[in-house]
Amino acid sequence: MVSDLLAQVGLTLGVGSSTFALTFYFLALNDGVIDASERRFMHAVYMVLRIGILCFVLSLLGSFVAGSEVPEGTRILQAVLLCIIVANAVLMSHHLMPMRFGPTLAGGSWYSLFFVSILPIYTLEVPVILGFYAGVLVALHFILLVLKKRFVHKPQS
Repeated sequence: MVSDLLAQVGLTLGVGSSTFALTFYFLALNDGVIDASERRFMHAVYMVLRIGILCFVLSLLGSFVAGSEVPEGTRILQAVLLCIIVANAVLMSHHLMPMRFGPTLAGGSWYSLFFVSILPIYTLEVPVILGFYAGVLVALHFILLVLKKRFVHKPQS
């Protein structure tokens, strides 16, 4: 029960803060400069994101140790997605992940983790699940490109 609660809290904080991280990123890029107040908001969002990751990690560890009603295949897929989220975050923080891919991978992985956690996806074959994940990433990438084109203005020179 505690593991399920931690999973829900982690998922809620992670998906919500990931959405706001993407939103604030585009708003900060609007004028081409990330100022101190924008940086402060982004740091707050990243802190909530880290708390979400921690809650979900603890939930997964608890479910593997104590057992869970969630099928093992789903838990493994959740763990893989969480590893992708963490690896991407580390790469982005060290500027090793290009910003044209990092936000897509972060948001797409969180949204996929959400869907994997709420849908009975464990009944699907691995290629279908991988196709779903790839589809989410591609769709989000194009959505972010459209949003960037629409809302990020180049400063007048």
